[in-house]
Amino acid sequence: MRRIALGPVLACGGWRVAAVADAHVEAQASGGRLACWGGKAPLAVLVGGAGGVRAWSPAGEALDRAEIEALAPGIWDQFAAAG
Repeated sequence: MRRIALGPVLACGGWRVAAVADAHVEAQASGGRLACWGGKAPLAVLVGGAGGVRAWSPAGEALDRAEIEALAPGIWDQFAAAG
Protein backbone atom coordinates (compact mmCIF):
# COMPACT_ATOMS: atom_id res chain seq x y z
CA MET A 1 0.00 0.00 0.00
CA ARG A 2 1.35 3.41 -0.96
CA ARG A 3 0.07 6.75 0.29
CA ILE A 4 1.24 10.28 -0.48
CA ALA A 5 -0.11 12.69 2.10
CA LEU A 6 0.34 16.01 3.83
CA GLY A 7 1.82 15.61 7.29
CA PRO A 8 0.88 17.64 10.35
CA VAL A 9 0.86 21.40 9.77
CA LEU A 10 3.07 23.11 12.35
CA ALA A 11 2.54 26.79 13.16
CA CYS A 12 5.20 29.13 14.49
CA GLY A 13 4.55 32.85 14.63
CA GLY A 14 2.99 33.81 11.32
CA TRP A 15 4.41 30.75 9.51
CA ARG A 16 3.02 27.28 8.76
CA VAL A 17 5.18 24.33 7.71
CA ALA A 18 4.31 20.80 6.61
CA ALA A 19 5.92 17.94 4.73
CA VAL A 20 4.45 15.94 1.89
CA ALA A 21 5.63 12.36 2.27
CA ASP A 22 5.39 9.04 0.47
CA ALA A 23 4.65 6.24 2.94
CA HIS A 24 4.38 2.58 2.02
CA VAL A 25 3.75 -0.68 3.84
CA GLU A 26 4.01 -4.18 2.40
CA ALA A 27 3.25 -7.55 3.98
CA GLN A 28 3.56 -11.16 2.96
CA ALA A 29 2.35 -14.30 4.74
CA SER A 30 3.73 -17.76 4.04
CA GLY A 31 3.83 -20.97 6.02
CA GLY A 32 2.28 -19.42 9.12
CA ARG A 33 4.81 -16.59 9.17
CA LEU A 34 4.35 -12.93 8.48
CA ALA A 35 6.91 -10.58 6.98
CA CYS A 36 6.27 -6.87 6.73
CA TRP A 37 8.29 -3.83 5.76
CA GLY A 38 7.75 -0.22 4.93
CA GLY A 39 9.24 3.20 4.61
CA LYS A 40 8.53 6.89 4.52
CA ALA A 41 10.29 9.48 2.39
CA PRO A 42 9.82 13.25 2.13
CA LEU A 43 8.75 14.54 -1.29
CA ALA A 44 8.28 18.25 -0.54
CA VAL A 45 8.13 20.86 2.20
CA LEU A 46 5.39 23.50 2.11
CA VAL A 47 5.80 26.83 3.90
CA GLY A 48 2.98 29.34 4.22
CA GLY A 49 3.10 32.90 5.46
CA ALA A 50 1.93 36.42 4.69
CA GLY A 51 3.33 36.12 1.15
CA GLY A 52 1.41 32.95 0.33
CA VAL A 53 2.49 29.33 0.00
CA ARG A 54 5.87 28.17 -1.29
CA ALA A 55 7.22 24.64 -1.74
CA TRP A 56 10.61 22.98 -2.08
CA SER A 57 11.90 19.52 -2.81
CA PRO A 58 14.11 17.79 -0.21
CA ALA A 59 17.07 18.84 -2.41
CA GLY A 60 16.08 22.51 -2.06
CA GLU A 61 14.63 23.02 -5.55
CA ALA A 62 11.58 25.31 -5.74
CA LEU A 63 8.36 23.51 -6.68
CA ASP A 64 5.24 25.18 -8.03
CA ARG A 65 1.62 24.38 -7.30
CA ALA A 66 1.25 22.14 -10.36
CA GLU A 67 4.21 20.01 -9.26
CA ILE A 68 2.74 19.59 -5.77
CA GLU A 69 -0.70 18.77 -7.18
CA ALA A 70 0.91 16.15 -9.46
CA LEU A 71 2.13 14.36 -6.30
CA ALA A 72 -1.31 14.35 -4.68
CA PRO A 73 -4.29 16.33 -6.00
CA GLY A 74 -5.78 18.73 -3.46
CA ILE A 75 -2.75 18.86 -1.18
CA TRP A 76 -1.97 22.54 -1.91
CA ASP A 77 -5.50 23.62 -0.95
CA GLN A 78 -5.45 21.31 2.08
CA PHE A 79 -2.30 23.06 3.32
CA ALA A 80 -3.66 26.55 2.52
CA ALA A 81 -6.89 25.79 4.43
CA ALA A 82 -4.96 24.61 7.50
CA GLY A 83 -3.96 28.18 8.30
